Amino acid sequence: MPHFIICLLLLNMLISRLVAGGDREIFDAASHTLHNAHEVAMRDPDQAKQLYRQAVCKYQYLARRYPSSVPVLMYLANACFFAGDLGHAILYYHRALRLQPANEDLRHNLEYVRSQTIDSFPDPPVYKLVSHLFFWHRLPLWGRLWLFAAFYVLTWVLLFLRFFFNKWYFKNVAIGGAVVACLLLASIMFSLLPYGHRVDGVITAKEVMAYQGDGYIYEPAFTTPLHAGTEFRLLARRRNWYYVQLNDGSRCWIPAEKAEMIVAATPH
Repeated sequence: MPHFIICLLLLNMLISRLVAGGDREIFDAASHTLHNAHEVAMRDPDQAKQLYRQAVCKYQYLARRYPSSVPVLMYLANACFFAGDLGHAILYYHRALRLQPANEDLRHNLEYVRSQTIDSFPDPPVYKLVSHLFFWHRLPLWGRLWLFAAFYVLTWVLLFLRFFFNKWYFKNVAIGGAVVACLLLASIMFSLLPYGHRVDGVITAKEVMAYQGDGYIYEPAFTTPLHAGTEFRLLARRRNWYYVQLNDGSRCWIPAEKAEMIVAATPH
């Protein structure tokens, strides 16, 4: 929670430089509403929730005006989180990460909001195996960048020394350093791809029943409904239904109006 407050303060200064005129007035009003909500949150949670929702409406207007602004999207996602709208909070964090995939604050906030959702769909065993084999991918991006730079320089230094001293171990260590540098570079490039490449959309309704077909006449896919914040891959769209794959590999149909796509796209 303190991390969210710090982000809000920093973003307040940054966004102040991005909006102007009437938009600046709307931003100031949204910030004032958000501040008031924080003030009354402990003594009157219901009033605070209403104020958070008012702030969300104002930030949504700014997000429509500045759809490529990462700070605006992050501020909106934070406001949604405080308003209890986990689905839209995750949605806007994903949209911001599509624009700025290396932003560690966005990743941290997204993971925190994910931990607050009701549904839990663990990764398939194959992803857990890959995660353990390529453990360095769990390091922060900046850490992998420094390690890559270190092994890259080390490789060339050893090759330079090998040219002058003709020692076999210089060549062997250089080869090892080059392999490590290549693995780190691949991990960095993978992280810099549009974030959420395994996520196409998010359930934004409070809850939705999933079905085995594209209609309410089909049997439910699960015994309990899915809840806001559940992420999915879009496999197909038929009329007003999405055929989706959840994080654990299970597949089902959900009404399209119960979810939103991170990027509007026609499924192939």
